[in-house]
Amino acid sequence: MRLPSFLPSTLLLSTALASASALGAAPTGDARATGSTPARSAIYRCEGERGIPWFSQFPCGAVGSARRVDLDALQTVRIVPLGAAERRRLDVLQRERQERLRARDRAQRQARVESARRQRNRIERCRNARARLDALRDERRKGYSVRRAALLERREAELDARIRADC
Repeated sequence: MRLPSFLPSTLLLSTALASASALGAAPTGDARATGSTPARSAIYRCEGERGIPWFSQFPCGAVGSARRVDLDALQTVRIVPLGAAERRRLDVLQRERQERLRARDRAQRQARVESARRQRNRIERCRNARARLDALRDERRKGYSVRRAALLERREAELDARIRADC
């Protein structure tokens, strides 16, 4: 049975540990006759890089410190099957979560598109400013009247400043 990802981690842990206690080899003929218990899988509690615990059926090794969990000492809870109302509530919660995720994805996609559009506009503005600056410098090389000199110098300084700031 696949459990929804939004269930509390303690519930998931107790479910995993209860399932782990049921794991292991089934008793053979001799074991049934003597009344001995079947072999059980070991569960290790490991500490991750940031101190976050996780559980494994194998010793942690170099990843972190391992401590074997004594399954007999654990207090486990038997989980009853969900009723129809609970199942509907879980379905509603899952649909709401999926809708939030889709909305977040749409917003991120829209932000990427908007960012790309702004980048294209900035590149186009820079290209246009450089073209105007080139045309202005061509005009200055060809010659101009004394009255026009101050206007051309001012425009060239403005275009240079804009290109340095935006491009």
